[in-house]
Amino acid sequence: MRIQNILLVYKKSAYDIHFGKYRHPSLARLYRAGDPQLAHFERSHHVHYQTLEAVRAFLKKKKVAVRAVSRGEVPSARGFDLVLSVGGDGTFLEAAHRTGVEPIIGVNSDPAHSVGRFCTADRRSFPELLERALAGRARVRRLVRLAMKLNGRPLGAPVLNDVLVCHVNPAAMSHYMIALRGRREQHRGSGIWIATAAGSTGASHSAGGLRLPLESSRFLYWPRELYRGNRLAYRLKGGALPADGRLTLRSLMPEGMIYPDGAHARHPFGYGGILEIRPSKNVLSVLS
Repeated sequence: MRIQNILLVYKKSAYDIHFGKYRHPSLARLYRAGDPQLAHFERSHHVHYQTLEAVRAFLKKKKVAVRAVSRGEVPSARGFDLVLSVGGDGTFLEAAHRTGVEPIIGVNSDPAHSVGRFCTADRRSFPELLERALAGRARVRRLVRLAMKLNGRPLGAPVLNDVLVCHVNPAAMSHYMIALRGRREQHRGSGIWIATAAGSTGASHSAGGLRLPLESSRFLYWPRELYRGNRLAYRLKGGALPADGRLTLRSLMPEGMIYPDGAHARHPFGYGGILEIRPSKNVLSVLS
């Protein structure tokens, strides 16, 4: 594969967001007062942009065409030979949502402070990885994503990490009917995680879920804090599903919500809504 046209997706630093143009008043006051707990915002800001500039400089040296966009403005990756994200996992996920068959590289811009499980390079290792990619020698990891349908219609981009289904109010009871492998039962609790193998080390694992190998074709479901009053007994309490598996949820909540890959996207899941989740045929090719 010949790489001539790269889509570069970068994040704006937390320092930019909280203390720059979109300054949050309370944090700005603490920063001006010299609060030591907020000093890391500024340090991380400088490290992030140093990495971004180093990446830009190396791309310029290699004389490839680059279109740079912030993570909130990512277009479709169609027509690009490579997608390159600079930030952490949040930036990588935003870029992945617009990526189809194009390969992707994630550069963790600040490994000391940024979670970068999906990132296969940092500022120091990026040049070598890009050289391998340009020469066609980079390893390709194929990560399975999840496809969603809501009431029979495709919903959103393929999910790389996980999906949280719960009541819109985190203090309210989440109530849904779950169906899989010929079984159905009602759940009451704090909601449910559905995670890819790549996402199984994140929130669902923190909630007690299993960890799956990174490139596994299986996926995971894990209910959160099932209500056990009134002697309720549950059989569908979490586990791994096969590559051809399918999980269906029917909302029993007037104000349910679907959160794919974090808090940046949300889809209403009102009473009677039917959500179907299964592995997508559109896998993500990550270069390392």
